[in-house]
Amino acid sequence: DQCWYASCLEAAQAEDPEIAGFNGRTHDGFVREFKDLDKERIHIAAARVRRTYAERAIATMNEHKTEEYIIRAEAEKKRRHRPLRALFTEARHVLTAVCPCWMASPLSVSQLLDKTRCFDFVIFDEASQVLPEDAIPAVMRGTHLVVAGDRWQLPPTTFFAAADDDELLEDEANAATEGFESLLDTTNAFMPSWYLDWHYRSRDETLISFSNHYIYKDRLVTFPGPGGSPVIKHVLVQQPSGLDGQEESSSAEVNKVVELILEHAEKRARESLGVIAMGIRHADRVQRAIDQALIHRPELGQFFDANAEERFFVKNLERVQGDERDAIILTVGYGKDRGGNLP
Repeated sequence: DQCWYASCLEAAQAEDPEIAGFNGRTHDGFVREFKDLDKERIHIAAARVRRTYAERAIATMNEHKTEEYIIRAEAEKKRRHRPLRALFTEARHVLTAVCPCWMASPLSVSQLLDKTRCFDFVIFDEASQVLPEDAIPAVMRGTHLVVAGDRWQLPPTTFFAAADDDELLEDEANAATEGFESLLDTTNAFMPSWYLDWHYRSRDETLISFSNHYIYKDRLVTFPGPGGSPVIKHVLVQQPSGLDGQEESSSAEVNKVVELILEHAEKRARESLGVIAMGIRHADRVQRAIDQALIHRPELGQFFDANAEERFFVKNLERVQGDERDAIILTVGYGKDRGGNLP
């Protein structure tokens, strides 16, 4: 092997003189220098942002002395603060200069802010899950609008809407996605749009290749994985027949998921883990089962530390958007009834 590879290298050097002049140590030095300069550039950029923010805040306070006094007085109070909506009305310029970036759910905007146009930009993330009527109060309070989302992701649901339990259970199968149009769909009709083509969240392109081909028509730029062990694995759980009450959460699947979780915590403790369940009842059952199992496995407690940077979680679909872990267990959870039907 050594002779063969050496002869291949000599042939390549004979064809391309630049290969013969390549020095690995010099190249590694360039790489290290680039990394150091890149880190320094990030720190400098952050310092520039802080300085620009400070200059703007000071200039605004000098221009609006009365508003500065109101904000400082409120900051000194221990209790009985003015409502934020009233404070915003009286000291809008200084408040937005000192706190230039605000984050709120669309439904809380009218409770927090008065009706004036007070922001340069209003940005919606995950707009495919926002109803147009819910977005109107936030849109009215900005000069420019940026809408980010993916129409192939989950549409708006009634999951968080107010309704009694009987009504939710009755319409659970259909009402979650039927007949709704999102803010993203609405704005696509009259606003210019751009695609984001780089997919950076999957460390192995196998994870995104199916979606890239069948949904995004091979448009996404993905990063090839190193190969080796498969990154996607299907575990089939056989459910015992003749059982009732398994339709929304299969007990056999709960037990198998707990087994896989404990195996991961024992053998791959350095890799973070998350569990995604299709339904909230199944997620709750998995969480209770893992809590019960850990009573008998205290040596694994560190892996499940709630204060860890990428802590272990069990979530249902509506709550998991944006979470990233080294490994994910996706558990369907739904089982067949006594008649063998899968709802």
